[in-house]
Amino acid sequence: MALAGALKHGELGLAYPLMRGTAPLLVALGSYFLLDEAIAAWGWLGIVLISSGVLMLGVSAGLLHHRKAVLFALSNAVLIALYTVVDAQGARESGQVAQYIALLFALDGWPFALLVFLRRKGQVWTYVRARWPLATVGAAASVGSYAIALWAMTVAPVALVASLRETSVLFSVALGAWLLKEPWTRWRILGAVSIVAGVIVLRLG
Repeated sequence: MALAGALKHGELGLAYPLMRGTAPLLVALGSYFLLDEAIAAWGWLGIVLISSGVLMLGVSAGLLHHRKAVLFALSNAVLIALYTVVDAQGARESGQVAQYIALLFALDGWPFALLVFLRRKGQVWTYVRARWPLATVGAAASVGSYAIALWAMTVAPVALVASLRETSVLFSVALGAWLLKEPWTRWRILGAVSIVAGVIVLRLG
């Protein structure tokens, strides 16, 4: 609901980088205080560089003119950080990452589907019949990407994995410039450089 609210009141180029760029910093703080994960100075520098880069990709969309979108996006960033820290600890405690992931999606899926049916009622089946092939691909991509991230969090610090996940924003901007002919503004170039620098710092650190 927070994601939908952010996209309803603001552009994708603003909402997505804002929610994905602030989440790693919140995850880093959460993992430090809740999971007792110490992060070296190089790790913090890499996290800040990646988060700053992601945020710069969305700056040109105009933060001050989309206050509702900003509020929803920041709310979603908090939710992202919460479920990332909780799921990382859950996957570690379970000892069976694949089973944890399967159970997680099974338990989350039914309440969410019920909520959609209650809110949309008669519109759901019409939408499902028209969009199920694309939705199936999207669902598989969602499960697969989060499963890989959770597995990575069992063998590496949560904050570092969460930060590297947000490099997806860089790929989306590159694809937008290539396929949609969106311009490479100064902020986008600076953001891309910052993200790449952050990834290099995390790797070398």
